[in-house]
Amino acid sequence: MTPLPLRGMLVASACALGFVDLACPLRPAHAQQAEERHGPTDEQRAEIQRAVHEAIQQDIRKVAQYKLPRDFFARMLPLVRQIRRAGIIPPPRPPT
Repeated sequence: MTPLPLRGMLVASACALGFVDLACPLRPAHAQQAEERHGPTDEQRAEIQRAVHEAIQQDIRKVAQYKLPRDFFARMLPLVRQIRRAGIIPPPRPPT
């Protein structure tokens, strides 16, 4: 057999096995229970949320303390005018 047909057979077999796995969503109870045990516990999730919240608060404090250069508005206002004249609008905000 030449390598090309062999490779095709291997790819077809892999696709068929993958399809069978996707087509059969029902799994034994012990497999579902094992999946449920993976991942962070409630305690770990709470700690992650606290860490993320603290990181966001730290970023907010840094931004609030940032000093703009003296010529910031002199440089930005012409740019904002050009953007408006060009009809460029920001993308809509995602729903919160």
